[in-house]
Parts: sequence; structure tokens; C-alpha cells
Amino acid sequence: MVSVEPRFVVKFVVRIVEAYVALMIIKPGDQELALANIVLAAVAVGLIEVTFQQVRRRLRQAEREGTLYPADDFPKVLAEALKRAQAEVKVFTHAIPPDRVKETLGMVRGVSDTEAASSRDFRLAEQEALLIMLKQAYDLGANAVVGVALTTGTYETSGSQWQVSRPVYTGTAVRI
Repeated sequence: MVSVEPRFVVKFVVRIVEAYVALMIIKPGDQELALANIVLAAVAVGLIEVTFQQVRRRLRQAEREGTLYPADDFPKVLAEALKRAQAEVKVFTHAIPPDRVKETLGMVRGVSDTEAASSRDFRLAEQEALLIMLKQAYDLGANAVVGVALTTGTYETSGSQWQVSRPVYTGTAVRI
């Protein structure tokens, strides 16, 4: 036999009452609300509640594991990561003398996943793109990227009147 916690029963009854009140608000003139509609609405509310509980549980787990940062800390975390990456891989916007280059490893590109709609978002997206490019260069074994250039793609998002930008950094990964 399945045991049910009293707390669950109370929550379910509360959900049924909430569903009944919601249906009365939606259909104020309808005096005969079918029990099936009330139960269906309660189940829908219950499913939403379960989903939110799962999201809250995952957020708490991510906070405990240190894989989730508060939104206000994101620029700081990104700036620290970028600082560490630039300590490993130097960035040059110009070409350096050929005799200083020991090995050319290839082109690297960092494309931000962020679609920036504001100047603050763009600054963050720009840092993200630079970090991605530096990570790609580091993975190739580079200690520098030369000829670094920033370009942006500006476009309208699908079905919106707002324009967004996506920064892209490119350069050549080298060992100096």
C-alpha cells in the first residue's frame, strides 16, 4: 500500500481550492463548475508546483557545488577568468616581428553566446568572446594571439523589433 504524507494531502486540498477560486475568477457567471475541471486545474497547478520545486532544488545544488554565481557576481567572475586567461595567453592587436614567432598554430575565433541588447550586455558579451578566443588559443598550445580584431554582428532577433549585437574576436594563435 502506498503511504501518503499528510503534508501532501493538505497541499493537494489547497491546490484544489486554489483551482476552484481560479475557475470562479475566470468564469464568474458559471454556477456549475464541473468537478472534473477543478481536478484538472488542480493537477495543472500541481505539475507547475513540482516543476518549480525541481528548479529550486537544482539551483540550491548548483549554489552548494559552487557552479552557480549570483547575477551581480557574473561580471566579476568573468573579469577574473579573463585576467587569468590573459596571464597565460598574451593578446596583440598588431603583428609582431616574424623573428619573435616560434610557431604559428592557426586562426582562433571567439563568438559570444550572448545576444547583447544594451551597452552593459555588450561589454559582458565582448569579454565572453575574448575569453572564448583565448581558451581556444590556449587549447592549441599558444602563448599569444596576434592580429586580434573585434567585429560585431548586429541583427534583429526573430519576431522582434529590437536589434542585438554579437561580438566576435579573431586572431592568429602563435607561440613566441
